[in-house]
Amino acid sequence: MKQAGLFIIGCLLLSINATAQVWEETKAMTKGVENALIVEIHEADAKMIEKEWTKQLKGYKAKVKKNRKTGEIFADNASIPNVSGNTLDVYSTVTPSDSKFILSVWFDLGGAYLNSSEHSDGYIVASQLMQDFSLKMQTDAISAELKAQEKIYDKEEATMKKLVAENERLRSDIEMYKQKILEAEEALKTNEANQVQQKNVVAMQKEALEQVKQKLENVGNQ
Repeated sequence: MKQAGLFIIGCLLLSINATAQVWEETKAMTKGVENALIVEIHEADAKMIEKEWTKQLKGYKAKVKKNRKTGEIFADNASIPNVSGNTLDVYSTVTPSDSKFILSVWFDLGGAYLNSSEHSDGYIVASQLMQDFSLKMQTDAISAELKAQEKIYDKEEATMKKLVAENERLRSDIEMYKQKILEAEEALKTNEANQVQQKNVVAMQKEALEQVKQKLENVGNQ
């Protein structure tokens, strides 16, 4: 079952890879309308995405906090060397879109926001890390779902095994009862035959008893 699960995840990853492409567009955020890198994340929910993205941002030695009013996640002074030689601020939002979520990320380099035309090398790195993050989220979510389904499957399979075992036990009981019935039928025939014989014995003994009683009565009459 575990190998089948890994095969399923492998097949899903092939289809997921196409949905994890990163693109850029100017979008509104708390600092205005700036260039953002965007990626779709399927399967995972917003809470899971925000939790893992925050964890990843903290891995860049940034101080991370969430604006409860806007839902924007702010990472202060993040160190992502391959994106920028200096520390940078990162603003992120996770928003629903049909059956998926959109992760939008603004990389504030200090005076400019990361974009493909002006910061091609950094853009490629940032784009890749976001794509990797999307794939990880989707893989983790599907793996968790698969684990839950395997648990249900194992439970239902165990129930099926119990039913099969019960069926075999009942069939065995039936065969045992059939044998007992045959033995009881034979015993019944023997019993009935014995009753006929015993009835004759009882009748003969009754006659003998009556004869002795009669002898006793005749003792005083002689």
